[in-house]
Amino acid sequence: MQPLNDPSDLRQQAEEMLSVLENLPTLEPRAQVLLLHTQNQGETPIVRGDGWVYRREDLLPPHMKQTGHYKMTTAMHREVISKLQQHQDTEVVRDFTIAVKTHDFRTLCVGAWLNDIVIDFYLQLITSRSRSETWSRQRREKAYAFSSQLLPAFRIRGHSGVESWTRNEFVFSNDLLLFPIHWDSHWTLVVVDTLYLTIAHYDSMDKGDSDSLAEQQFNDVLTYLAMEAAAKHTTFNVLEYTRLHHPYSPKQNNTLDCGVFLCKTAEFISRGAQLRYSQEEIPYYRQIMMWEICNKILLTP
Repeated sequence: MQPLNDPSDLRQQAEEMLSVLENLPTLEPRAQVLLLHTQNQGETPIVRGDGWVYRREDLLPPHMKQTGHYKMTTAMHREVISKLQQHQDTEVVRDFTIAVKTHDFRTLCVGAWLNDIVIDFYLQLITSRSRSETWSRQRREKAYAFSSQLLPAFRIRGHSGVESWTRNEFVFSNDLLLFPIHWDSHWTLVVVDTLYLTIAHYDSMDKGDSDSLAEQQFNDVLTYLAMEAAAKHTTFNVLEYTRLHHPYSPKQNNTLDCGVFLCKTAEFISRGAQLRYSQEEIPYYRQIMMWEICNKILLTP
């Protein structure tokens, strides 16, 4: 027979459990119990909700620790978890005329497809960074990201139907124009470089129809820009632009992460960085992107 526990031992255990609970973020009961259990057992802390999972640990791969990448701190994890635990229709953040709600935010959890709201918001953070005073002093390339809804609307309504979308932006004053492309349940990126006169298609999957897809996107983007130039009383010669089919782009090894690859490829290109990242880093980037979106700032200067 097991000996009865001493009352003082039980009281101490209860106090320790209460202390742990008081230091946890506000969570759903199931998630709170699970997180408490994993803390006590020394396992990887995992927070689960309805249809989403969050690993509360350092996901920064070892080879990236010496390259200036930011490690998620306990405070950063708690901030992200508090947003994930809100009601699905609660607004997490609003800016750039885009409202990111909890159900949008949860698509950044590992194993989920990023939706257009998250992608558009993140690309606007890239645009915002390139307009900062620090960026201007360093004379770095100025980038502008278009909405993922622009080209679909342009194909249906023509330029007159989307002309108001850039009413306050002379897009040709930018060095890099970023076009997120959604086609056949897959995200890719088209980048127009107005300094080097190139248009490039970045695809993290290279599906069998990638070349024909790229050509169609090139034609749509260049046609849109030519009509935008005419509306803004400037010139844009589509024949001057060299088409780059599938330059080196990091590849995904699943069917879920194309949206994250689009965002990170755009972020790397916008600051002139080489595309040296892989599938291994994607869980880390998903977590960092959560914190960046919550705080409306990119951690990479």
